[in-house]
Amino acid sequence: SVSEQFYPVEHLRPMADIDVLIHAHAYALVESALQDRGYTKLEYDAIGGFHHGPPLRHPRRRTILELHTALFPDDSPFCKGTCFSPFDVSLRAIRSHYHGRPVKRLIPELQLAYIASSWINDLTLSKIHPSFIASLFDAIYLLEASGRSLNWSAMLEWLDNDMAKASLYAMMTYLPRYGVEQAPSAALAWMASTQSLVGSIDLRLIHSMLDR
Repeated sequence: SVSEQFYPVEHLRPMADIDVLIHAHAYALVESALQDRGYTKLEYDAIGGFHHGPPLRHPRRRTILELHTALFPDDSPFCKGTCFSPFDVSLRAIRSHYHGRPVKRLIPELQLAYIASSWINDLTLSKIHPSFIASLFDAIYLLEASGRSLNWSAMLEWLDNDMAKASLYAMMTYLPRYGVEQAPSAALAWMASTQSLVGSIDLRLIHSMLDR
Protein backbone atom coordinates (compact mmCIF):
# COMPACT_ATOMS: atom_id res chain seq x y z
CA SER A 1 0.00 0.00 0.00
CA VAL A 2 2.72 2.45 0.98
CA SER A 3 4.76 1.76 -2.17
CA GLU A 4 1.94 2.94 -4.44
CA GLN A 5 0.66 5.65 -2.10
CA PHE A 6 3.86 7.43 -1.05
CA TYR A 7 6.92 6.25 -3.03
CA PRO A 8 7.92 8.11 -6.22
CA VAL A 9 7.36 4.86 -8.14
CA GLU A 10 6.11 1.58 -6.69
CA HIS A 11 8.97 -0.69 -7.69
CA LEU A 12 11.43 1.29 -5.57
CA ARG A 13 9.97 -0.54 -2.56
CA PRO A 14 11.63 -4.01 -2.47
CA MET A 15 9.24 -6.81 -1.51
CA ALA A 16 9.42 -10.57 -1.31
CA ASP A 17 5.65 -10.95 -1.38
CA ILE A 18 2.43 -8.95 -1.31
CA ASP A 19 0.33 -9.03 1.85
CA VAL A 20 -3.42 -8.50 1.56
CA LEU A 21 -5.50 -7.96 4.71
CA ILE A 22 -8.98 -9.50 4.56
CA HIS A 23 -11.76 -10.40 6.96
CA ALA A 24 -11.38 -13.87 8.47
CA HIS A 25 -14.81 -14.95 7.23
CA ALA A 26 -13.74 -14.20 3.64
CA TYR A 27 -10.49 -16.18 3.77
CA ALA A 28 -11.69 -19.43 2.17
CA LEU A 29 -13.56 -17.59 -0.58
CA VAL A 30 -10.63 -15.36 -1.53
CA GLU A 31 -8.11 -18.22 -1.42
CA SER A 32 -10.35 -20.36 -3.63
CA ALA A 33 -10.80 -17.50 -6.12
CA LEU A 34 -7.03 -17.04 -6.37
CA GLN A 35 -6.49 -20.77 -6.90
CA ASP A 36 -9.08 -20.68 -9.70
CA ARG A 37 -6.89 -18.03 -11.33
CA GLY A 38 -3.75 -20.14 -11.25
CA TYR A 39 -2.23 -19.47 -7.83
CA THR A 40 -0.85 -22.51 -6.00
CA LYS A 41 -0.03 -22.96 -2.32
CA LEU A 42 3.58 -23.06 -1.24
CA GLU A 43 4.86 -25.15 1.66
CA TYR A 44 4.47 -23.22 4.87
CA ASP A 45 5.27 -23.97 8.50
CA ALA A 46 3.14 -21.75 10.70
CA ILE A 47 5.14 -20.30 13.59
CA GLY A 48 3.26 -18.96 16.57
CA GLY A 49 -0.30 -17.75 16.29
CA PHE A 50 -2.17 -17.83 13.01
CA HIS A 51 -2.62 -14.55 11.15
CA HIS A 52 -2.03 -15.54 7.52
CA GLY A 53 -2.30 -18.68 5.47
CA PRO A 54 0.23 -20.44 3.23
CA PRO A 55 1.79 -18.21 0.56
CA LEU A 56 0.15 -18.40 -2.86
CA ARG A 57 2.36 -18.19 -5.97
CA HIS A 58 1.41 -17.54 -9.57
CA PRO A 59 3.70 -19.65 -11.81
CA ARG A 60 3.70 -17.23 -14.76
CA ARG A 61 3.72 -13.89 -12.95
CA ARG A 62 5.93 -15.27 -10.15
CA THR A 63 3.94 -13.13 -7.75
CA ILE A 64 3.60 -14.39 -4.18
CA LEU A 65 0.59 -13.38 -2.11
CA GLU A 66 -0.12 -13.85 1.57
CA LEU A 67 -3.69 -13.48 2.78
CA HIS A 68 -3.66 -11.95 6.25
CA THR A 69 -6.59 -11.93 8.64
CA ALA A 70 -4.74 -9.81 11.23
CA LEU A 71 -1.71 -7.55 11.39
CA PHE A 72 0.09 -9.73 13.96
CA PRO A 73 -0.17 -13.34 15.19
CA ASP A 74 -2.59 -13.75 18.10
CA ASP A 75 0.29 -14.71 20.44
CA SER A 76 2.28 -11.57 19.62
CA PRO A 77 2.89 -8.93 22.32
CA PHE A 78 1.58 -6.44 19.76
CA CYS A 79 -1.87 -7.99 20.14
CA LYS A 80 -2.29 -6.76 23.70
CA GLY A 81 -4.83 -3.98 23.80
CA THR A 82 -7.11 -3.15 20.90
CA CYS A 83 -5.12 -0.88 18.56
CA PHE A 84 -4.17 -3.71 16.17
CA SER A 85 -7.28 -5.86 16.66
CA PRO A 86 -9.10 -6.69 13.39
CA PHE A 87 -12.19 -4.80 14.58
CA ASP A 88 -10.32 -1.59 15.42
CA VAL A 89 -8.19 -1.83 12.29
CA SER A 90 -11.35 -2.04 10.18
CA LEU A 91 -12.62 1.11 11.90
CA ARG A 92 -9.43 2.93 10.88
CA ALA A 93 -9.43 1.83 7.25
CA ILE A 94 -10.44 4.38 4.63
CA ARG A 95 -11.78 3.93 1.12
CA SER A 96 -9.23 4.43 -1.63
CA HIS A 97 -8.23 3.17 -5.09
CA TYR A 98 -5.34 1.07 -6.32
CA HIS A 99 -4.81 1.30 -10.08
CA GLY A 100 -8.48 2.04 -10.53
CA ARG A 101 -9.71 -0.73 -8.24
CA PRO A 102 -11.57 0.13 -5.02
CA VAL A 103 -9.57 -0.81 -1.93
CA LYS A 104 -9.24 0.21 1.68
CA ARG A 105 -6.05 1.50 3.25
CA LEU A 106 -4.99 2.10 6.82
CA ILE A 107 -5.23 5.73 7.88
CA PRO A 108 -1.73 7.31 7.96
CA GLU A 109 -1.60 7.33 11.78
CA LEU A 110 -2.31 3.60 12.00
CA GLN A 111 -0.01 2.89 9.05
CA LEU A 112 2.85 4.67 10.82
CA ALA A 113 2.26 2.82 14.09
CA TYR A 114 2.11 -0.47 12.20
CA ILE A 115 5.29 0.26 10.21
CA ALA A 116 7.20 0.99 13.42
CA SER A 117 5.76 -2.05 15.22
CA SER A 118 6.37 -4.53 12.41
CA TRP A 119 9.89 -3.10 12.03
CA ILE A 120 10.73 -3.69 15.69
CA ASN A 121 9.01 -7.08 15.53
CA ASP A 122 11.25 -8.12 12.62
CA LEU A 123 14.37 -6.81 14.37
CA THR A 124 13.42 -8.68 17.53
CA LEU A 125 12.75 -11.99 15.78
CA SER A 126 15.50 -11.88 13.14
CA LYS A 127 18.03 -9.46 14.67
CA ILE A 128 19.56 -6.51 12.82
CA HIS A 129 19.48 -7.13 9.06
CA PRO A 130 19.91 -4.70 6.14
CA SER A 131 16.61 -5.80 4.55
CA PHE A 132 14.70 -4.17 7.41
CA ILE A 133 15.87 -0.71 6.32
CA ALA A 134 12.90 -0.68 3.92
CA SER A 135 10.57 -0.01 6.84
CA LEU A 136 12.52 3.15 7.66
CA PHE A 137 11.98 4.40 4.12
CA ASP A 138 8.27 3.53 4.41
CA ALA A 139 8.08 5.81 7.43
CA ILE A 140 10.16 8.54 5.78
CA TYR A 141 7.92 8.68 2.70
CA LEU A 142 4.76 8.56 4.80
CA LEU A 143 5.97 11.38 7.04
CA GLU A 144 7.07 13.40 4.02
CA ALA A 145 3.58 13.14 2.55
CA SER A 146 1.42 13.21 5.69
CA GLY A 147 3.59 14.26 8.61
CA ARG A 148 2.19 17.77 9.02
CA SER A 149 -1.40 16.53 8.89
CA LEU A 150 -1.01 13.55 11.23
CA ASN A 151 -3.42 13.63 14.15
CA TRP A 152 -0.91 12.76 16.88
CA SER A 153 -3.28 13.44 19.77
CA ALA A 154 -5.93 11.09 18.39
CA MET A 155 -3.34 8.39 17.65
CA LEU A 156 -1.98 8.54 21.17
CA GLU A 157 -5.50 8.03 22.53
CA TRP A 158 -6.10 4.72 20.74
CA LEU A 159 -2.50 3.44 20.70
CA ASP A 160 -2.93 1.23 23.76
CA ASN A 161 -0.06 -1.23 23.31
CA ASP A 162 3.24 -0.67 25.14
CA MET A 163 5.31 -2.45 22.47
CA ALA A 164 3.73 -0.31 19.76
CA LYS A 165 4.42 2.89 21.71
CA ALA A 166 8.01 1.82 22.36
CA SER A 167 8.50 0.90 18.70
CA LEU A 168 7.12 4.21 17.49
CA TYR A 169 9.26 6.04 20.04
CA ALA A 170 12.43 4.26 18.87
CA MET A 171 11.70 5.03 15.23
CA MET A 172 10.57 8.63 15.69
CA THR A 173 13.67 9.49 17.73
CA TYR A 174 15.97 7.80 15.20
CA LEU A 175 14.78 9.29 11.90
CA PRO A 176 15.45 12.98 12.78
CA ARG A 177 19.14 12.10 12.99
CA TYR A 178 18.98 11.86 9.19
CA GLY A 179 16.96 14.94 8.35
CA VAL A 180 13.38 13.79 8.97
CA GLU A 181 11.21 16.37 10.70
CA GLN A 182 10.81 15.57 14.38
CA ALA A 183 7.48 14.52 15.82
CA PRO A 184 5.80 17.03 18.15
CA SER A 185 7.64 17.18 21.47
CA ALA A 186 4.41 16.47 23.38
CA ALA A 187 3.90 13.26 21.38
CA LEU A 188 7.49 12.13 22.01
CA ALA A 189 7.17 12.88 25.71
CA TRP A 190 3.92 10.89 25.85
CA MET A 191 5.52 7.89 24.12
CA ALA A 192 8.47 8.01 26.48
CA SER A 193 6.38 8.30 29.64
CA THR A 194 3.57 5.82 28.91
CA GLN A 195 5.75 2.80 28.14
CA SER A 196 8.40 1.15 30.29
CA LEU A 197 10.24 -0.87 27.63
CA VAL A 198 12.62 1.71 26.15
CA GLY A 199 14.51 4.04 28.46
CA SER A 200 17.27 6.49 27.60
CA ILE A 201 20.05 3.85 27.73
CA ASP A 202 17.98 1.37 25.71
CA LEU A 203 17.35 4.07 23.12
CA ARG A 204 21.06 4.85 22.74
CA LEU A 205 21.82 1.14 22.32
CA ILE A 206 19.08 0.67 19.70
CA HIS A 207 20.25 3.70 17.72
CA SER A 208 23.87 2.55 17.95
CA MET A 209 22.99 -0.93 16.66
CA LEU A 210 21.03 0.57 13.78
CA ASP A 211 23.91 2.87 12.85
CA ARG A 212 26.36 0.00 12.87
